[in-house]
Amino acid sequence: MSGTSNIATTMLGLLKSYPEILLALSCFLLLRRCLATPRAGPTLGVGPVGG
Repeated sequence: MSGTSNIATTMLGLLKSYPEILLALSCFLLLRRCLATPRAGPTLGVGPVGG
């Protein structure tokens, strides 16, 4: 548990030191979600919704 918490603390420290990393990650995730939406739409409509 302490190892995971240590990693989280390190990541938070990095994000505080380099806010552009957080911005880039947010943009990347948003872009990825936008690109994945057309593909995931029909699949969710046909298959079970509650995976």
